[in-house]
Order: sequence, then C-alpha cells, then structure tokens
Amino acid sequence: MVISSENHHRTTSVRPAEGLSFTSGGLTRLIARMEAAGLLVRHPHPDDRRAAFLEASPKGRELLERALAAHVPQITADLMEPLTPVERMILRELVSKPLTHSARGTVPEPSRPRPGPGNP
Repeated sequence: MVISSENHHRTTSVRPAEGLSFTSGGLTRLIARMEAAGLLVRHPHPDDRRAAFLEASPKGRELLERALAAHVPQITADLMEPLTPVERMILRELVSKPLTHSARGTVPEPSRPRPGPGNP
C-alpha cells in the first residue's frame, strides 16, 4: 500500500484500491487487519465524514523500512545487474510508459543518468 508524501504521508483508501486492483470490501478488510496489527492509523477526513485518511504508524514505517532494506538490493541485483546500461534505459522507458497512463495518474520522469564510464 502506498502512503504518499502528500497530506503528511496520508492517503484515503480509494487511491490504494485503484493502484492494487482491490475491491472496496477487500481493501476495507485489509485495512482493518493492518490497523489491528498496529501498522496504520485512520484519521478523520476533514471534508468527507464517510472517508478517512490512512497513515502508516511508527511500527508500520519501521517494518516497511526493514522490508525495503532487505529486499530492494536483492531485487535490484537480480533484475538490473544482468542488463547493460542501454538495456536498463530501454526497460525504464518500457515500464514508465504504461504507468504514465495508469489510473494512478502520471508518474514523474526519472532523472537521466549522466554520461560516463558504463553510461554512454
């Protein structure tokens, strides 16, 4: 579940539901389980009494940081190291194109690597 930096790291359940292709009922159950486990906190939405903002709790943020630290380097190594710099740029373009047209809105353009050794 993505908690954005907008709204002080809060989001409503609509955005993750769209991004994860969850039904509203399925996401509601997942959010309830995550809240019961102390991983996230619900805050009242200031403009819509039916909605709530979701925010990762300190426990949830710490668990996410640990998971990312453990998995991202390995995933990066498995997926990116076998590719040449040119293949990496092609892959980045191919992955970015569908994301820019997703229901989640546009994705910012990644910064281009500077030319140099290993980066033509």
